[in-house]
Amino acid sequence: DVAGARDDGMLGFYLQYFAVGVIYGGLPSTVYGFFLGYLNVEGYVYATAATIITMPWSFKFFFGAINDCFPIAGYRRKPYMVFGWALCAAALLRLATLPLPPPYWCVEGRAYVRTVETADGGVEAAEPCNPDAAKAGGGYALLMMVAALGYCLADVAADGLTVQLARAESEKTRGRTQTTVYLVRTLGNVVATAVVGLCMNSWEYNGSFDRGLSFPAVMGLFALPAAAMVPVSWLLVKETKVIFLDPPLHADRKKAGEEAAHAAPEPPAGMAYEDRRTIAEYCGQVWELLRGRAMLSVILFQFCGTVIGGISTTASGEVKQYWAGVKTFQNACFSLVGLALFAAGLSLVRARFLGASWRLMLAATTIFLNVVDAPFAFFTIFDVVRNQYFYLGETVLVEIPAAANFVVATFVIVEMAEGGDEGVVYGLLTTTANLGGPFAQAISNQLFG
Repeated sequence: DVAGARDDGMLGFYLQYFAVGVIYGGLPSTVYGFFLGYLNVEGYVYATAATIITMPWSFKFFFGAINDCFPIAGYRRKPYMVFGWALCAAALLRLATLPLPPPYWCVEGRAYVRTVETADGGVEAAEPCNPDAAKAGGGYALLMMVAALGYCLADVAADGLTVQLARAESEKTRGRTQTTVYLVRTLGNVVATAVVGLCMNSWEYNGSFDRGLSFPAVMGLFALPAAAMVPVSWLLVKETKVIFLDPPLHADRKKAGEEAAHAAPEPPAGMAYEDRRTIAEYCGQVWELLRGRAMLSVILFQFCGTVIGGISTTASGEVKQYWAGVKTFQNACFSLVGLALFAAGLSLVRARFLGASWRLMLAATTIFLNVVDAPFAFFTIFDVVRNQYFYLGETVLVEIPAAANFVVATFVIVEMAEGGDEGVVYGLLTTTANLGGPFAQAISNQLFG
């Protein structure tokens, strides 16, 4: 509960993941309505923009290494949380104050003029009033990527703390910390999706409401939690301050034997002694970990699974918009239902399946997800059923097994980490999974154009 979290110093830690969930869920939720509805960018541009916005997640390995190697004032995590949230807030504020170009399509009443009748009674695409709007997406995607870079820095620092806390769990409860933080992050996603679905659902953004908040206004709303996390990260996150021992001093102490080590003064409360390591020593430790067969197997699983599962047609946005006829409000509602089911899946794993076979759960959920996805996609593509509720109905079926598949794949990360390399190990294994997204998108662009 909140009171217990506040008492043991975990409130700030959980708030990190809630805020990450808000921005992580909020930014991608605006892409459909803003890029396809307001700017009317090409399909491949829309798909690429969605990938660019999440690009910083592909560098978590690098961010984790910085966390581990370059503590600031004795802290490995808190200063990077502060800097990351400050950068995120600054980018979101810039998006909130950047003037929007006129929309791509001409406006008649409270609707876009997308088609016109021809002289012979046919229908053809209307002439746009501002064709340059389709070229403006790059600048917005870049700023959204900077915002994602900021919260990703904060998320990597929080992940390092997650590994430290998870390693302290008993074997019986191992995985509880990870399922809890991802549950909290999912709740943040729910809030963000509700904001976008209800507030950015006007006709300008492929929505069904007459009025709504503009894209800059929504960015301003998201800037509020990002800015609030700057003081929260420093004041409410509990982290042990490290006092580094110089190598010669520590070497002498080791040579003196066990008695001298026990005679060393205890560190002050809330602090801990640690060997001072050079970059070369740190890299050597990481290299020894990477060259192991277990780590290589996990890396290949994370990367190849994401690449293979992420290859899809670049026309998915148009299929969703024109053939299935998905509106922003309905999309947001089903996203909310999906997130609620995802949260339920995480809770189910935490309560019932922490001791189950990880291999069996991964295999079963992966097969189920692919089998269930096929009918919804093919029936829409081949005009068997073209209905937005049918198209979105897949969400109801897949989110619980998707949650189990996702969180179980992260359990092994804790087992791979050793002392002092929590940030880089968690960052490496999540980076390999996240790198699969851009690779899959590049392959999709080549295959489907």
